[in-house]
Parts: sequence; C-alpha cells; structure tokens
Amino acid sequence: MHRYQQGLTLIELMIAMALGTGVVLAAVALMQAARSSYLSVADSAQVQENGRYALDLIERSVRQANYVPQDNPAFLRSGLEALEPGIFGIDNARVDEHSSGFSSRSANRDAHGSDLLAIRFFGSGPRNRPDNDMLNCAGFAVPGPDSATALSDFETMRGQSIFYVAPDGTNEPELRCKYLARDGGWSAAAIVRGVESFQVLYGLRNNGGDLDYVSATRVGERWREVAAVRIALLMHGERNIRDGGTPIVHRLFGAAYQDGQDVGAVIDEAKLPAPMQQRMRKLFQTTIRLRNSAR
Repeated sequence: MHRYQQGLTLIELMIAMALGTGVVLAAVALMQAARSSYLSVADSAQVQENGRYALDLIERSVRQANYVPQDNPAFLRSGLEALEPGIFGIDNARVDEHSSGFSSRSANRDAHGSDLLAIRFFGSGPRNRPDNDMLNCAGFAVPGPDSATALSDFETMRGQSIFYVAPDGTNEPELRCKYLARDGGWSAAAIVRGVESFQVLYGLRNNGGDLDYVSATRVGERWREVAAVRIALLMHGERNIRDGGTPIVHRLFGAAYQDGQDVGAVIDEAKLPAPMQQRMRKLFQTTIRLRNSAR
C-alpha cells in the first residue's frame, strides 16, 4: 500500500510565518534596545570624562594666575604693581587661533554667548631649561624671566592661557586653549568637544568681607580685586539619543543668579533646534580660590 507524503496546509504555513515574523521582530527590538542603552551609557561616560577633564585643566591654570617667582633676582629690582592682572575675562567672546592675545575677539553667538577667560603668570626655571613647575593650558613648560629690567620686558615674558569656545571642522563646539609659545607666537589647542556653554563669574569682596560673584562686564576695572573664579560648563553628548520628554531649562549658576545681560547663563532646550533637543546634557561647576594676589 503506497503512502503519499503530505505538506503543510495553507493555514499551517501562515501560522508558522506569523510566529517566525514575531520572533524576528522581538529579536530586532531587543537588539535596538540594547544598542540604544549602550550608546546612552557610552555617551554619558564620554560627557562625564570630558567635563571633569576640562574643569581640572581650568582649575590648575587658574591657580597659577599672578604667580611670581620671588627667588628670581630680576624681581628684586622692579616693582610689579603695574603688571596686568593675572585674571581677566570677557563675556560672550571668542578669539582667532593665531592672532595676538585678544586682538581678534568677537561675539560668541554660536556657542550661546560662551565667555573668554585669560590667565597670566610667570614661569620658573632658566629660559633655556624650564623646570616644568609652571605649565600653560597646552601642557608646555613656561620658563622664568631672565635679567630684564624694564617692566614691559617682564610683561612679554609672562605665560598666558586663554580659554574660549569655538566650533571645530564639523561645527561641533569645543573648548580651546590659546597660549603664548616660547617663540613669541600664538597657537591654540582643542581640549574637549561638546561644550554647549562656558560661563565664568568672578568673586569680588563686598563690604562685609564675603564674595559677590559677578560677570566680567560687572567687574569693570576691579580685576586686581578678584579673589576667586566660578566656572560652569554645560556639556552635551554627540548623539541624538533622547526620545521626547519635557525640555529642560539649564541654569548654569543656579536659580539664585539673576543677570539678564549675562548671555548663556540660562539655556532653554525648548529654544534649541529640534535635533539638538535630543542630546544628553550635563552641567559641571567649580569654584576656584586664587592662590596669588594681584595687589
């Protein structure tokens, strides 16, 4: 007796296809969720690392402000009270990489009014062999002054570190440091990407002896009186990984700080382009007391 092999019925085939499709879709969804979670964690870790590194570098540089090597014989012959203050800032500003100092400064609208922070200090060690105790923001050793006698000569021998925000080649905002090289020229180095806003306040003593933190514009001519610097960095990730949610208002110096003229101290995500609203953001803050007085 012959037995004929029988195939699947149309109904059975459709059920099998439906089950197979469901399994594939579930696997794809699981992979997408895992990928999204991985990208979110990686983005968060990168932002955290960048923010901490930037603050550490700025803090080290600020602590060098106004430094004078008192053991250098050159300073026994000249009064230094006429030197430029070791801390100086400009609200809502950026500069060109190779221009002299602040000569090329312009408004920094593309970086939410990010500020410019300049630090002046003397190096240490012989001119041809600095001792690496004093470094500029690019990590290069700054030597001490030689036997110059004119005050103007002293000024040109000081190290300088200038922090500001500018877009890179892909239009991503990055924190940069501009420094005075040993050959007398200027250069700049990128520090970290993703700096949405870089804001600086300066601590001035009030009549009660406490510090009032104000913007560079409100410091006016009192730069020699600056006793501390407060830094705020709003960093964002490089990927659009946030799905919806209520836009956040980032107050870089807290709700208590109210200065309508200080552009960039408040960032409202609702006013950003739609793709940028999907970026992850984290705020980094620190307050740095100056070690050396300019007075």
